[in-house]
Amino acid sequence: MRGDAPVIRSVSPIVEDDLSMWIVTFANADKVKEIRKNPNVCLHFASLPDGDQGATVRGRAALVEDKDTKRRVWGKASYDLAGYFPEGPESKPYGLLRIVPETIAWRENWEEGQHVHRVS
Repeated sequence: MRGDAPVIRSVSPIVEDDLSMWIVTFANADKVKEIRKNPNVCLHFASLPDGDQGATVRGRAALVEDKDTKRRVWGKASYDLAGYFPEGPESKPYGLLRIVPETIAWRENWEEGQHVHRVS
């Protein structure tokens, strides 16, 4: 947060089968510093072009420093992380956030409205 206003960022999460998510970032990014102070996060997904389908995930985030986990997640990314971290998953600036969802609210279309699932 900046003052009392939340900061919104675009991210490309990697979603696991258990619905936990990984966010690759720079280890010294502002979002990492902010998450250390307040781990509560909210992610929103919408279909294009009109946003008929959507999901909002509320949960908690934590920085993960385990090297084996960082290597495993590196291999799951759908984009080339080497463009950001040329030394691979051992790059010092390579940061990894784990998001553990608490609630997921979604809609299949505007007419049916929203459904909510409590994960934890």
